[in-house]
Amino acid sequence: MRQLAMMCRSLPAVVTMLLVASAAPGQTQPADSDDRTLEAAAAPFEDRMLAARLARWGLAQEDPLALIVAARMRLSAPFSPIERGIAPDTPVSDPATEWLEAAERLSGGDPRLLALISDLRATGTKGRLGGPRVSMARVGSGSVDRYREPFRPTAPAVVYVEGDGDTDLTLTVRAPGGAVVCREDDRGDLKMCVWTPTSAGPHMIEVSNSGAVDNAYSLATN
Repeated sequence: MRQLAMMCRSLPAVVTMLLVASAAPGQTQPADSDDRTLEAAAAPFEDRMLAARLARWGLAQEDPLALIVAARMRLSAPFSPIERGIAPDTPVSDPATEWLEAAERLSGGDPRLLALISDLRATGTKGRLGGPRVSMARVGSGSVDRYREPFRPTAPAVVYVEGDGDTDLTLTVRAPGGAVVCREDDRGDLKMCVWTPTSAGPHMIEVSNSGAVDNAYSLATN
């Protein structure tokens, strides 16, 4: 990967911009919570968000290197695929595969880029063990998917939603009693909530789609 590391030097401004853009997830927590603990819990989810933002920039700019870097970030980060009970109508896969396919189309046959893409495809699943628990689903137009997820009281909790870019999504987390502890309803479909639960019991996670078409998304928790 030394060649990729050298080529990545052409992207510092982009990465800096994306780090700033993804540095403010929705948070609701007690005033005396340990910010450093929350930041540590959120870090792997912020990496997923950064990769997604970089890939979307790469698609918009038709930049194959940005897509390759985003795919490398995603494929090298450990995570645990799980099922949460809401199966999509059609298969949904991690977008890193699509990012590499797009990079190949945009490469212009550059042998250096094609070599990097081939290398990532060959080693793409290496190291995937532990990390965020990620499930895939598809939420229909005007619909809400709901999940009950347990979180430990006084321990940092993180929920991250990453859509396919087709519609805006709203992420809402409710405490066991029904009170909203976090709600992310701004534009876009990359949403993250970070907070410290104060009570035991399953929390309700709601993913709402107000758009005119379906949105295939991943849901990640710690």
